[in-house]
Amino acid sequence: CIRDRSKDGDLTIEVETDINPLLPVIPRIGLTTQIPSSFSTVKWYGRGPHETYSDRKLGAFIGLYSKSVDELYFPYIKPQENGNRTDTRWMLISDSNNRGILIESEERFNFSAHTYSLNNLSKSKHTIDLRRSENINLNMDHKMMGLGGDDSWSPRTHDEFLIKPGLYKFSYVFRFTNNIENY
Repeated sequence: CIRDRSKDGDLTIEVETDINPLLPVIPRIGLTTQIPSSFSTVKWYGRGPHETYSDRKLGAFIGLYSKSVDELYFPYIKPQENGNRTDTRWMLISDSNNRGILIESEERFNFSAHTYSLNNLSKSKHTIDLRRSENINLNMDHKMMGLGGDDSWSPRTHDEFLIKPGLYKFSYVFRFTNNIENY
């Protein structure tokens, strides 16, 4: 459901998904969109400055951080999902002309932004196989499964960091601005 709830043009997206109990665990629940590549600076209030996941976040403190989209990417030897930020209260992605998109949620959320699509990251065997997208690929996740692999004898993700089938409701507010100095 997409709803314009305010006089100032904020866009609220409300999502409700009921995941069938016959399905296995889910890697992520959220929204993915593309925005122009000129929006290349990300500022957020959440965990950072490095990537964090639900089971890999204790070494990252809640604070205000800023990085370019390119700096959010981590070049693992085998390309894979990366660069997630957890416990985000809000994020602002902006361009060099002071235009920005502020994204907020009532609940803490995860986000990542890449110049590579998730499909490209998943299918590439080596970093040289990656192809930059024309746009920024922005992921805003209500839930993101943990990574697991915290020891060599049991690489599975711990039960408390799995996303199980069920009913999930969440929403995001998108605020578009021509002056990011206000944020």
